[in-house]
Amino acid sequence: MTQRPDQWTLLSGTAELKLAAGMLDIAGKIRFDAGYWQLAKAGAPQLSDDVFVRRAGGAAKKDAAAIRLLSIDVEADLGRNFHFRGAGVESRLVGTVRIQSDGTGIPRATGSIRTRDGLFDAYGQKLEIERGILNFHGLIDNPGLNIRAVRANLPVEAGVEVTGTAKRPLVRLVSDPEVPDAEKLSWLVLGHGPDQQGGKDSSVLLAAAQTILGGQDGGPLKAVQRQLGIDEFGISSGTLSGSGRPLSSRVASSSGFGSSDTTTDQIISIGKRLSSTMVISYDQSLSNAGSVVKLTVNLGRNFSLIGRAGSDTGIDLLWNYRFGR
Repeated sequence: MTQRPDQWTLLSGTAELKLAAGMLDIAGKIRFDAGYWQLAKAGAPQLSDDVFVRRAGGAAKKDAAAIRLLSIDVEADLGRNFHFRGAGVESRLVGTVRIQSDGTGIPRATGSIRTRDGLFDAYGQKLEIERGILNFHGLIDNPGLNIRAVRANLPVEAGVEVTGTAKRPLVRLVSDPEVPDAEKLSWLVLGHGPDQQGGKDSSVLLAAAQTILGGQDGGPLKAVQRQLGIDEFGISSGTLSGSGRPLSSRVASSSGFGSSDTTTDQIISIGKRLSSTMVISYDQSLSNAGSVVKLTVNLGRNFSLIGRAGSDTGIDLLWNYRFGR
């Protein structure tokens, strides 16, 4: 068992250690019965392995990596309870990888690792990882990538797909159904199409700022969200009843049906995701004292149930159908 505050593992299995002629050989099979691994933040930039620095007047030093002192041949099974967090990913990992090294360079690996029940933080949103696979067939620090993560339970499920290798990743926007890239980005960042913005939508700027300013930890805006315990934060144009959408609500009362005020306001929204289909949020108008607490339940890609309490109280069942797709 190994343990640190951000990294710990519980191992079982068999291994053989042999020491001969000043070299240690390690071989065996191990299984991670449980584990948690949080990726360390990126430090200062480092030179590539093929760059050598020779200072003026200094004698060339013998390359320590060329001295063969350790040989490794270990097969590692991640089991069913290995959890990983880092680089925007929170997921359980499964799979088996064989690691081999003759002590003269970077270890080589063969096998694959897959994600289970994972989330990927991108563009200020927590995306569900539909497919997450790392394929090892060479140096351990450069696996092949096959990753797809989407913002689920929306009429257009937009997301990102990452292929290539860890050192040369290829990232592209994807959606189901297929829509233009500008519309994909709107559904991914805002949760609705560009035709539903209803004015200048500052949520785009906030999400873009998080992406630009953020590193592995998501940047200062993401740090504030973690401190406050919230998942969503944005500013949009719309009405409290429409929640940034062009639709207005109709409220049933003793005097009949009445339409709510359709005056467009700037609205700040703070939300907490209770599950993959349920979000509770607080919307506050910046132009008046109006505010609502809202519970949104996505019943499917085209149906959602919204309950509001506050300046505008009511329950809406929304059905979204897109024409021409």
